[in-house]
Amino acid sequence: MKKLLLFLIILGVGGYFAYRYYVTPEKRSCARLAQLCGFKSDDHQRCVSQLADLGRNANSESMAKFHDCVAGAKTCAEGSGCLVGAGLSAAGNLFHSFLEGVEKAFHK
Repeated sequence: MKKLLLFLIILGVGGYFAYRYYVTPEKRSCARLAQLCGFKSDDHQRCVSQLADLGRNANSESMAKFHDCVAGAKTCAEGSGCLVGAGLSAAGNLFHSFLEGVEKAFHK
């Protein structure tokens, strides 16, 4: 009985770490949004690819805040608000980079 209990604990801990390290944050956030808002399976894959694109334009800190926000969301509206906030943060980063490029062009 003790061996079975020990095996189940090890299996549970191993499963948790495998899920945590092999499932990307984008997949976890999209799964949570799907749970809250009722996505279809094809919408889930599109969500993952769009979040990956968003992650390329946003800084890692704002994406980490987004993933934490979605994980704690209790309604579809709250999860959507997290998504809008991450999009605005990425847009702000792009605009800042754009202005830096314009500034460099004028100084040369």
